[in-house]
Amino acid sequence: MTRYLISLSYKGTAYSGWQRQTTNLETVQEYLEKALRTIFKLKITATGASRTDTGVHALDQKIIFTVPRAYKSTELKFLLNSHLPEDIRVNSCEMVDPNYKLLELIKEKTYVYKLSNQGVNALLNETVFTPDKSVKDMDLFKDALVIFIGEHNFKSFSVPGKRNSIRKVSSIQVIENAGIFHIHIKASGFLKYMIRFIIGSSMQAANG
Repeated sequence: MTRYLISLSYKGTAYSGWQRQTTNLETVQEYLEKALRTIFKLKITATGASRTDTGVHALDQKIIFTVPRAYKSTELKFLLNSHLPEDIRVNSCEMVDPNYKLLELIKEKTYVYKLSNQGVNALLNETVFTPDKSVKDMDLFKDALVIFIGEHNFKSFSVPGKRNSIRKVSSIQVIENAGIFHIHIKASGFLKYMIRFIIGSSMQAANG
């Protein structure tokens, strides 16, 4: 048995997030495992370093899986990409120790939320949020975001669930580029819709 670690990127517009679901097959995990099943002719489970919500994109999501026979990393990367939709791509693939435990090695996750007050062109409209009401006071918006830095109980900033809602946000940085505000949030992990609630609440504060 051979274990691989891959880096996956995808445009999440057409998918209900990463995690496989019982009633919805349009998930990234479902498509990746389907590609693995086609290559290896048996069911293989892929484990992601984190989940993503519906419509969320990924630049570098780490995934691990174990397969019955070894391929060269470059060859397996090519095979996977040839069986995946165009909006899901394997960036890199490497063979790792059979005992490699991805979830135990996660130190931090980064979420980038893109916001524009002025609208964007057609090539960006699926990756940049343009609110109906512009953010009036961007300085106040940034001040509101600072409140979320640190270790907090984010229960009020996620959908109801049984998971532990304590998370530690290590930094929030807002970078403006060509009228688009890139909000970089680094944390130990994220709850479902946590970032959307944080951004929405900060926008409401900025608008009075």
